[in-house]
Amino acid sequence: MQHTRAMTSYSCKLTPNQGQTLHILLTSRGFELSEAAHAQFAARHPGVNVTLYTSGKLLVQGKGTREFVEFILEPEILGEATIG
Repeated sequence: MQHTRAMTSYSCKLTPNQGQTLHILLTSRGFELSEAAHAQFAARHPGVNVTLYTSGKLLVQGKGTREFVEFILEPEILGEATIG
């Protein structure tokens, strides 16, 4: 059972095109990009860390997870609202 108050972690699978679009989007939004083990990229912004692994798994962590998923990931990358 997931609590709606504090969502500090979220994961999903992205296609290669979705991963590329996310990379461009994060760069344009001022996220600090870096390399991480077994990852295509990692990105940081105050309150949220985003890592896209080479497997296509996306992991979002931090106190800003819910806002990131609801306002960036779902509408601009996934094209569907699962938690929003």
